[in-house]
Amino acid sequence: MLSKQKKYYNKSNLNHTKYVQGKIKDIKAIKVYDSLGKETIKVIAFGENYMGSYIVDSSKQKKGKINLTPDMAIERIDKVVKPALIDLNYFDQGLIDNLLLELDNTKNYSYLGANVILAVSLAISSLASNESNFFLFRYLSSLNSTIMPIPIVTALSGNDFDFIKEYLLIPKGFNDIKESIEKTKTIIDKLTKKIYENNSEVFCDEQGNVLAIPYKSKENIELINNVIKEEKSEDHFFLGIRTNSNVYNNEQSRYLIDNHYLTSKELIDFYLKLCNMNVKY
Repeated sequence: MLSKQKKYYNKSNLNHTKYVQGKIKDIKAIKVYDSLGKETIKVIAFGENYMGSYIVDSSKQKKGKINLTPDMAIERIDKVVKPALIDLNYFDQGLIDNLLLELDNTKNYSYLGANVILAVSLAISSLASNESNFFLFRYLSSLNSTIMPIPIVTALSGNDFDFIKEYLLIPKGFNDIKESIEKTKTIIDKLTKKIYENNSEVFCDEQGNVLAIPYKSKENIELINNVIKEEKSEDHFFLGIRTNSNVYNNEQSRYLIDNHYLTSKELIDFYLKLCNMNVKY
């Protein structure tokens, strides 16, 4: 009988496709609402004794990849995906993913939908990880001998009209991910407290991130750096930014940054100044 405590992956314990077999018995898809109250899909994959599920992100399509509406996605799963995957080995993730791409057979996933392919793939991965009694991230990393990614966290969220859409806090040099997440949380909590103490009005975005001061990119970065210094964590964090492409003015070939239009050369100078302020990503 499997222990309730999840195990970390060990190559001696599991070889996914050569020795381990498990047939997909059923695949179901239902419409659900995500944390933002938006409609999306949840896919549930069933084996003989275990199941796995995944709720796909409801965000807009990215990089030209097409997401289907929840109703259409459910129909594609019932009529196309499910018949093709029933009785396949759910430990053979490469086979499953390649078959999903073949069933779609488009460059932008317009037939099955990017949301369908992602949700089905990860629901089946979840099924395999549950039967193996491994955390999902450990199971997935074992497939290609990869390591856990760096946990990049939003320190401050920019306004819709700001050049910097997100101010990112990126840990480095920690012994393990638990330590890095705990210290990251400490930095975020202290930053939030400082903002509430120094401002009469504080606003948050729909994810709960504190909004940065409008039109003051450098001041916001200095504020984050000061909190890092107060925690004596200069060697353990650097910063990143996610920029807003909507600030580009095609007619004038200029960029609207902190309420000032900059040329391409001035934009590069602006980036160089940010690099000197611990912004590395």
